[in-house]
Amino acid sequence: MSSVTDLILVVHGIGQGLTATYEAFDFVYATNMFRDVARKQSQSPAISSMMKDSRIQFLPVQWRASLKLDVGEELAKAREGLDNRFTLADITLKNTIPFIRDLTNNVLLDIPLFMSHHRERMIHSVCSLANRTYRLWCARNPGFEKHGRVHIMAHSLGSALVTHILSLERAGIFGCLAIDSLYNIFNPADPVVYLLNPCVDAQKAVELPATAIPNVNEGMISSWSTTVSKMFGGIAPWSSTTTTTATSSKAVGGAKTARNADPEEEGAIEIELASGGLQGNKGTKAERRFAALNPHGTLDFYLPSEGNISEYVDMITAHSSYWNDPSLAAFVLTEIYATQEDLMRTSVGFNP
Repeated sequence: MSSVTDLILVVHGIGQGLTATYEAFDFVYATNMFRDVARKQSQSPAISSMMKDSRIQFLPVQWRASLKLDVGEELAKAREGLDNRFTLADITLKNTIPFIRDLTNNVLLDIPLFMSHHRERMIHSVCSLANRTYRLWCARNPGFEKHGRVHIMAHSLGSALVTHILSLERAGIFGCLAIDSLYNIFNPADPVVYLLNPCVDAQKAVELPATAIPNVNEGMISSWSTTVSKMFGGIAPWSSTTTTTATSSKAVGGAKTARNADPEEEGAIEIELASGGLQGNKGTKAERRFAALNPHGTLDFYLPSEGNISEYVDMITAHSSYWNDPSLAAFVLTEIYATQEDLMRTSVGFNP
């Protein structure tokens, strides 16, 4: 069996505080589920022919489990003369809607924590866990550090944390993020998703509506053939880069970890920008911006609807539905492994 060529670090979002009480919410299960879905998609004739002898592995970055929010809090309170000590459990009502209160305390509370002074601890936790995971992986897979590629897939709040980290690294074109490609992938029924294209260029974004990812349940991925030349006009084939993401509700991402990075250094996920992107100075400033961030010249991609009763019904499960979505798994694999020749040969792709 060939060695793993691509490692995807999967960064979770809100809600992992629930795992202390409800094991079923453990992010390891979600990662295992997506790994299995991706394995099944990799066995399809089209994607298998793209991957050839390549192999991919998905590993969770469970930053919430190692996050210590109370470190130094007692000293800070003492300095302020605050001698009354209480916890979240002390102020939580015990006798009414207990599950909903647990949900609020262990899921939604992550959001105000991110907006507070605790953000830096959250970022440090993601960095240290990602570095540790990568370091252990390299120790157990000799040669990967030299020849392997690393990608980042972040969900929900994890996308915001990863974006903060990558924005602090040595950036590439237009001083954006230290990555090769960025994808904002979302379920339209997810109530907490947002578009990224307007963040790059609001005027150009008007011409760039979110792009549909093909539904693999409708007879395998279909029909890019009429748009391949348009997608690649003026853009280097993405086979020369790694594929990456970090976005609002979900992202697929890849970045190459620098060989000289100190894995023990705080916040030390260093990223090397690979070659690729727009050739020369072709296109408008807005077009060059988009081309520097994604080989398709657009960042927003949406997953197909399965035709459920209504978008309000879909909304209930949409935010956690990504991990068992075969269309997402197929898209991730295609974006990582497909060359322009593969797309033309297999007609696998999406309809822009």
